[in-house]
Amino acid sequence: MPAYPSYRPPAGENGKFGTGEEQRRHWCPLFERYKVDFVLEHHDHTFKRTHPLTNGLKDKHGVLYLGDGSWGKLRVPKEPEDRPYLAAVSSSYHMTVHRLEGDQRFHVALEESGKVADVCMTSSKRPSRRG
Repeated sequence: MPAYPSYRPPAGENGKFGTGEEQRRHWCPLFERYKVDFVLEHHDHTFKRTHPLTNGLKDKHGVLYLGDGSWGKLRVPKEPEDRPYLAAVSSSYHMTVHRLEGDQRFHVALEESGKVADVCMTSSKRPSRRG
């Protein structure tokens, strides 16, 4: 389950957990503490890229969450206006390519047709091992 879903409800009701609620409680603080650069998520059958997040809020030094896996049954994602943690969404089939080069991370989402759906870059948050 994605910590920051683009389709399923993040908030629980009637005593049940929302989608990713337990991940946000247990895993996300560890990602933040250990300066994880980005997290690949799936399960909602959409494309999504969050803003960099710390404790669920936009933070330029936060963790980027990518994916939501769009093969299978496509779903219409919620709009960023409805979920402020979302930066980009799409309901098209896609695959992602990630290139780690030195301290830079390049993330490209390609639609089924080959059209570029999204491009972003992140930098390593950990101290360089050089020198």
